[in-house]
Amino acid sequence: AHQHKTSQLDTNMRDLSFLKWSMTGPLLAVGNGKGNLLLFNRRTLKKVPVVGKHTKRISGGVWTAAGTLVLASEDKQLTVSNADGDTVTQASLKSEAAQLKSPVRRVTQANAARLDAWHKSTVCCVLNRKVLLVYSTDDRPPYELTFKQTLGQIQGFQWYQGKDLLVTFDSGQVVVASAAEKSVGEERGAFRAHNTSVLDADYAPATGRLASVS
Repeated sequence: AHQHKTSQLDTNMRDLSFLKWSMTGPLLAVGNGKGNLLLFNRRTLKKVPVVGKHTKRISGGVWTAAGTLVLASEDKQLTVSNADGDTVTQASLKSEAAQLKSPVRRVTQANAARLDAWHKSTVCCVLNRKVLLVYSTDDRPPYELTFKQTLGQIQGFQWYQGKDLLVTFDSGQVVVASAAEKSVGEERGAFRAHNTSVLDADYAPATGRLASVS
């Protein structure tokens, strides 16, 4: 039988609030309530502590397919860091970013060559449960997706097909909208999944099925 080996990592940090493995290498990012960051290389066992990455709690983050780390914090700042933990760029937001996600779930030998610059550098997050922010780690300016007030507040979202987003609302509605620059916010479809708030939804490309929970 296959045996799983476990190991412990001493971060020397308290009040841990975030962790995420890189999709392109052996790096684990760990954040805490004081805004400090630790990068751990599973291959070399090297730890890189970064004190004061943010001034408040690191509330979330995501690695891009290009190997950069995007972090959100209660200080309403979005930071982009390289694999050494250095801040490449930083952006001030209107509110704290939530649910940071990359359009790429994993990088494999099969799909690495097919990924374009947009997919490698783009992330999306929720602002104030009303707006989706599409942010690029390169020089492209960020842009927002806004929705009709009748849909209610945003509960969550998933990257769908291509550059489309699957967005769930507390009204029970699910909307598929474009996140591409030339057609940003354009609705591809909408339907009522539940009579109460849609807490989350996920799409399975292999089966073409959508699952949702209320």
